[in-house]
Amino acid sequence: MATITFDTHEFIKRLRAVGFSEEQAEVFAAEHRRIIDDTLVSKDHLDMRLRELEYRLIIKLDEAASAEKKPRST
Repeated sequence: MATITFDTHEFIKRLRAVGFSEEQAEVFAAEHRRIIDDTLVSKDHLDMRLRELEYRLIIKLDEAASAEKKPRST
């Protein structure tokens, strides 16, 4: 899976340049890193999940088609 990069050092430098204290900048950068890690996914990951769903759908459709072909007991 591809990784998403986030340069916390550069982010902290930019925050410091606009007046954030070192502590504020570090906390803010850590929270941004956490949000990125927890919420963003890569294109590769999405592609993999879509393939999994596609395979599951194919199996379900095949099962449904097979069930329709079986003679019904009356």
